[in-house]
Amino acid sequence: MLQEIQDRLPVTIQLALMAFILQLVIAIPVGVLSATQQDKPADQFARLFATLGTAVPDFWLATIVLVFLASAIGWIPPLGGVASLWKEPMVNLQQFSLPALILGIGGAASLTRMTRNTLLEVIREDYVRTAFSKGLAGRSVWYGHAIKNAMIPVITNAGSHLGFLLGGTVIIESIFSLPGVGLLTLNAIQHRDVPQLEINVLFLAFVFVCVNLLVDLSYGWLDPRIRYR
Repeated sequence: MLQEIQDRLPVTIQLALMAFILQLVIAIPVGVLSATQQDKPADQFARLFATLGTAVPDFWLATIVLVFLASAIGWIPPLGGVASLWKEPMVNLQQFSLPALILGIGGAASLTRMTRNTLLEVIREDYVRTAFSKGLAGRSVWYGHAIKNAMIPVITNAGSHLGFLLGGTVIIESIFSLPGVGLLTLNAIQHRDVPQLEINVLFLAFVFVCVNLLVDLSYGWLDPRIRYR
């Protein structure tokens, strides 16, 4: 049972990390842009993206994208086994890029909204108003004072997303036939393999505990007022 998880874990780790990186790459810049351009077209577009991304289910979006690609251009990601990232990098990226993007959209939308909201709250703090009153440039205040302090709730939320992704991406792995821990969990449910399912649940709990610990330790770096002694 543990050997099954060990064999399938690299697939889930790669998929989860790619989705997580895409979440951060999309969410933080878009959220910062939305906050700095409040009520302007860029902000309205970001809020529309956050609303749609949160509302659209992963399984529906994955199904629609696969059907569209297959019918419109006659292409779907390579199925049947996973190519090595080191030996066949192009095939590997073809297999993982689309599911990682779909998996990351929901999290990116949530993080975008949180980044915008927390940044707008921080920008109203006294120390930020003091920085503006001292004549500092707007860019210096935003990027030197506000953003770092606004990242604590965002990092907390992102950590929970990473724990979920590493714990098992059941639906996306099933749709794209990626033999990871998520697909292993689904097979265990379908075949009523209770011991394997219990091991997978324990693994998921362990991942969440580890990720939450790392997130808590990062608070001291993000905010010097927080120190763990």
